[in-house]
Amino acid sequence: MRRAGTAAICARWWAAVAFETQPAASGHGCWRRVASVAWQPGGGLVLSRRQFVMLAAAGFAAACSGRIRRDPEPEDAGNGMSSEPEHGQNGTSSEPVATLLRGAVVFDGLRRLDEPHDVLVRGDTIAEIGVGLQADAAEVVDAEGMTLLPGLIDAHTHLNDAADLAHGLLFGVTTQLDMFTRPRTGEQLRQDQQGSDVYSDLRSAGWLATASGGHGTQFRLAPPVLSDASRARAWVEDRLAEGSDYIKIVSERAFEFNPLPNDIIAALIDAADELGALTVTHVSEAELAYEAVRAGTNGLAHVFWDYDEEELETTVEACREADAFVVATLALVSPSSADPISARLIDDDRIAQWLTDDVRSQLAQPSPAGDDTWTQRAKAAVGALHDAGVTILAGSDAPNPGTFFGATLHGELELLVEAGLPPVDALAGATGRTAERFGLTDRGRIEVGRRADLLLVEGDPTTDITATREIAAIYRGGQLVDRERVATHATYDDLD
Repeated sequence: MRRAGTAAICARWWAAVAFETQPAASGHGCWRRVASVAWQPGGGLVLSRRQFVMLAAAGFAAACSGRIRRDPEPEDAGNGMSSEPEHGQNGTSSEPVATLLRGAVVFDGLRRLDEPHDVLVRGDTIAEIGVGLQADAAEVVDAEGMTLLPGLIDAHTHLNDAADLAHGLLFGVTTQLDMFTRPRTGEQLRQDQQGSDVYSDLRSAGWLATASGGHGTQFRLAPPVLSDASRARAWVEDRLAEGSDYIKIVSERAFEFNPLPNDIIAALIDAADELGALTVTHVSEAELAYEAVRAGTNGLAHVFWDYDEEELETTVEACREADAFVVATLALVSPSSADPISARLIDDDRIAQWLTDDVRSQLAQPSPAGDDTWTQRAKAAVGALHDAGVTILAGSDAPNPGTFFGATLHGELELLVEAGLPPVDALAGATGRTAERFGLTDRGRIEVGRRADLLLVEGDPTTDITATREIAAIYRGGQLVDRERVATHATYDDLD
């Protein structure tokens, strides 16, 4: 398989978001067809600079897949510390395969345990946590000097290809929360991942709620727009019937987008609440964030960076009073800063050794949105929110320029610490707190009975946040992930 260059990656994403085609991980015809429209024969993009800036700055809500469920776990899969899974059962035919991780520093998703612990995994479940555990016929992993934490959860991505799911898992991201997808694309991705153990799990918002001419409509995907509050409940019911795991609402007026009126936003939030669905609202301005939080949204899909000091204070207080969470997505604006996190990731061999040249080029792209001032204002807002007790979650917003699946979440954690979060709180924002806020009760914590999505790293990220990049092992549903094998699935076909 040939690997795409930077232009090919960009073409793939523009193709998926700009035209009514059916992306498929295994088919090339649709990409060639769309590339012939989106790109001139000489390789130039048939879009004005203004169009490019508007699309990129608005967040490249590009991926248009649907909801993807967790792969079925193969009955004969093992947990051993080897690249090949063991077959059959350990001990007797009635006992699932077991792995005992011994002597690790444990970050349980919310806090660091006081002393090293052992964690016993049976099948896909955490069975015991303690000191000096014994387990007959278990594969024993010496984790002394290492830290065990839950598999990472990226609270804001946009996926379009099965390779995107693989690229997340390659870096220990065992769950991705997609914020704008097309259901029919998701059906193809579900077929791709059936029976596979090389992809991260996925939850999705499906279609986003936006106005005619609003953010999300520029991608020519024809999301079902809203112009009347009386249609809000039916709109939410339709999304839930399609399989949406939560409701994404857009409140954006930058770049000449038409914002949803406040009465429609309030009606959507009320309907979702009545139907038991979480709401997440896209914002970039503090004023609109304040209105959404006052209307009852459960959380914000981005931190706001457009504000004056009075707006910052009132919006932070509104988030605190409402107990609304904020997905920071600092990596979204960082590529245009004086010290972009993407450059640091490229220079860090713990990340770079797993990057192909085309992905490295994607990470090196500057963001057309904002500048260093935007980055500093976003960090200041995150710091103020955290100081006020607002829950901050970690999200990469991949694949915006300067971001990519899996790798960027490690950079996002570093940015959160720079914004003022202690490393423990940054880690919780990518594990336990995200699971808690999105209702993922089976994962996100190292706790008996939870799903054994685990990340074992060298060092201690509760004191040095960059230690998350020194990956020793990844477990997905109790199975040891073969990173080399996953890497072969985290590639993209050349469109030439």
